[in-house]
Amino acid sequence: MKVSEIIKNTAVFLGKENVIALTEGEFVEDKAQAEKDKTLLLKCLNLVIDQLSSEYVPFFKEESFVTDDGVIPFSDFSNKVIEVKGVYDQKGGKADFKNFSTHIKTVAGEVKVEYCYVPANLTENSEIFLSNGRLTERIIAYGVASEYALSEQRYEEASMWDERFKQSLMTVLHPKNVRVRKRRWL
Repeated sequence: MKVSEIIKNTAVFLGKENVIALTEGEFVEDKAQAEKDKTLLLKCLNLVIDQLSSEYVPFFKEESFVTDDGVIPFSDFSNKVIEVKGVYDQKGGKADFKNFSTHIKTVAGEVKVEYCYVPANLTENSEIFLSNGRLTERIIAYGVASEYALSEQRYEEASMWDERFKQSLMTVLHPKNVRVRKRRWL
């Protein structure tokens, strides 16, 4: 999903006509204010993506490393690591590892590390790839609208958008109509 579409959806929710016109390339009377609003919406989007990745929908990645001593600094990873899920040796078997504040310690040699991460800050031209295909632009726009209203000190509106955001997340992430087959007691 495109960042520009999420910003546009949020602008529609908030009634920010100047941002809508700016994103569609139309004439904007106060272009400086429109740019300021759009920049704030982008900052709010980055906050929401951070929240989603750390609390609701983890972003997973797997990277390969070659190490002589088994030490892999977190700075060597291409993304900011939240949690290491597993380390696998050359043959694909699980390898033991231990987390430290600045690195992980595992077996020496070639290893693959699976981890959860926080994505880098997004720009207007970025695209978001979520592992859960049910999260829509609309749901993320609810969260962005909540953050924006909060930053503008419109607390009641922020509360309303936050409630919609969280209810939509729970509906998508934890569907109610999941059936479990009956089981017999032995």
